[in-house]
Amino acid sequence: MPEKDYYKILGVDRDASEEQIKRAFRQLARKWHPDVNPGSKEAEEKFKDINEAFEVLKNPEKRSSYDRFGHEGFKDSGFSPGAEGFPSFEEIFRNFGFEDIFDAFSGQSRRKRRSSRNKNGSDLKYVLDISLEDAFRGIETEIEIERLEKCSKCGGSGAMPGTRSEKCAKCGGRGEVQIVRQSAFMHTINVFPCDKCRGKGTIIESPCN
Repeated sequence: MPEKDYYKILGVDRDASEEQIKRAFRQLARKWHPDVNPGSKEAEEKFKDINEAFEVLKNPEKRSSYDRFGHEGFKDSGFSPGAEGFPSFEEIFRNFGFEDIFDAFSGQSRRKRRSSRNKNGSDLKYVLDISLEDAFRGIETEIEIERLEKCSKCGGSGAMPGTRSEKCAKCGGRGEVQIVRQSAFMHTINVFPCDKCRGKGTIIESPCN
């Protein structure tokens, strides 16, 4: 019987990083774990091989021994790959943490969003309770959300049709006013939102109703 190729089982290159190996294991666990394939002998056998490969490749010393000697490297070491069985869904979830589990679902690492000068409105958010099994399998469902739409009458300007907003005379359209205080030893500038335009920089004489 040919020896198992752990790298091939996980679908990674021999020079794969530790993070790439973890990611491959999580993605395969999501697909082949017996908890999401109840009664499937094929899934059970498949996941045994997946877990065995991960058990070796996640450990730098065991991986080094495997790279140098193959399966022969474990014969006299007292270590038997796959002998300890495999973890449950809950154990995988607990050991990797939520962010890593999310990583497995999306197939990529979570990246911090870069700030942009041209900021759009806030993202729409919706809280949906799902089961752990649905989290691993993936789920599609329809939801209803409320969102703000532009006024069809004023187009979102806030001014009645035929009129327009005017630049605030008090702050000059800046939306803020400066108060300068000067003494013999100190010069201070305090900035406050304009109380006339409420920090908007414009005045609407005829608001849309």
